Amino acid sequence: MIRAVARFLGTIIDVLQSFNFGIKFQSLAICIILCLPWIFLTLEKSIKRRILSSIWFIFVLLWILYYLGFLQYRYMGPHLGFIEDGNPLSITTLIIGFLFTIPFLYYGVKDKLESKRKALFHIGLISFLMTGPAVYNLVSLEFYLFRGGGFGPYIGDFAGESTVFSNPEIWSESVRIGLTSCFATPLLICFSIWLIWKKYRQDIE
Repeated sequence: MIRAVARFLGTIIDVLQSFNFGIKFQSLAICIILCLPWIFLTLEKSIKRRILSSIWFIFVLLWILYYLGFLQYRYMGPHLGFIEDGNPLSITTLIIGFLFTIPFLYYGVKDKLESKRKALFHIGLISFLMTGPAVYNLVSLEFYLFRGGGFGPYIGDFAGESTVFSNPEIWSESVRIGLTSCFATPLLICFSIWLIWKKYRQDIE
């Protein structure tokens, strides 16, 4: 069963890789991720709301897969989209991960959310998926380089296909700090939103 699911997911990723995901996809995904919540959060339970929210979740998932490298022809390795020179989408993904919360925050203050607990769960989940890898990459790479870490040497026929850390101990410490930041960021986002809702006396139902 697990092998069948893995094979199915692998097939889907292979199909998605055949598409040319470039600047057009990035622009479309950013617009949908940031704009659709302003629409479907105002709708009552209906087919239209389910369709729009499903489209939104699909594009969030596609963006995450694109950031991690699944939809690009490049080797990822075991890291969360880590690249030695820095993932060029880290800052963009981090900004999206913060900005998508604005409509949830706004409609929560206006007391127009159907369920604030549910909304807070969605915010936490999407924040973790969006900001987690980006924060991990930014923090771990900067800390590793700050402590004097480097990469290489690369030797052999397949040199450069996987990242080689010249200072494994420093990298291990960087990973711990990066993972801590990865988990702490969405928690801080959710806690901040809850405090704002509470400040406006819109307690979570």
